[in-house]
Amino acid sequence: MQVFTDEWVRRIRSRYERLPSYQRPYIYSIATSDACQTMRAEIEEWIADLPQVSQKSLIRKLQSPENFMQTYHELAVGNILKRLGYQVEYEKSIADLTPDWYVQPRGEMPAFIVEVFTANISDIMSCKERQVRDLLGRLQRIPIGVVLRIKFYRTEVTLDPRLNKRITKKIQQWLTDNAPPVGAQLCLGGIIFEIIHRDVSYPNVRFIATGEIFRVNPRPLLKNLEAKIRKYKKLFTEAGIPLVIAVVADPRTGLGLDDLVDVLFGQEAVEVFFEKSTGAIIGQGPTRMADGLLRKTIPELSAIVWVWEFLGEWRIKAVHNQKAVNPLPANAFGEE
Repeated sequence: MQVFTDEWVRRIRSRYERLPSYQRPYIYSIATSDACQTMRAEIEEWIADLPQVSQKSLIRKLQSPENFMQTYHELAVGNILKRLGYQVEYEKSIADLTPDWYVQPRGEMPAFIVEVFTANISDIMSCKERQVRDLLGRLQRIPIGVVLRIKFYRTEVTLDPRLNKRITKKIQQWLTDNAPPVGAQLCLGGIIFEIIHRDVSYPNVRFIATGEIFRVNPRPLLKNLEAKIRKYKKLFTEAGIPLVIAVVADPRTGLGLDDLVDVLFGQEAVEVFFEKSTGAIIGQGPTRMADGLLRKTIPELSAIVWVWEFLGEWRIKAVHNQKAVNPLPANAFGEE
């Protein structure tokens, strides 16, 4: 069984190829781009290594634009577990729940479940991102051979198709009427447009987008981890099965391992010590606030693992819960 069959790829092309590139879903590039051939081969290899009943469910979700990325991350985590020598089952039904991976016991290692969570950008951020891509796509159609550096210097920039159309018209007029030199800038609504290169051989505008339009916000990650724990607590209370949550972050969120540590152990802060009688500062040192997930007692949670891709290799870093009733060995995920 295959994911990227000729018939399905033809359907994807037929459905999306007439759209401007900035309006096509991510799955279009995955299915059709030569640059994604390695990724497609990787997915097919992972699928082929699973039982047919699991293959059917996974292929159906991988062929869905809405479910592709989450399912891809589930597959990546499953592959890591298999690489570590575990026998795994996808969406095994346990106590009326279907966690992503059921890991069979091995020697002194108990059975445990792994639920995969993809940290995505929020719906608001996703909408903003679509509008940024819409603006860049419009600018790219201006038939003038310049390269623009586009800097978003205000996080509250709010774009929409009508505003994008007006901005594009002003930029085209600026480039056409004034013939501004390299280094010239135009500021429109919290966005700086700077000419950094001219080349008459370019058929249209090219650009380099810089600046942060979004802020990294780890708080939704905490709430989602808490929701996963509540959902699968039943498996621990009824079957005694330890829970592991694997977190894979969409790069657009800006989240990293340091943010996960903050979520689990509390935000970093500076503790200042005063002399009681005089109020003078006598010292200070690093500390963490008491808002971390693992500052609570969560007996069913054995570990949180951070999963990421680096130079084509999937990696894993585990943070064990010291208050777990059934803790997993320190080397459960290949770490001593």
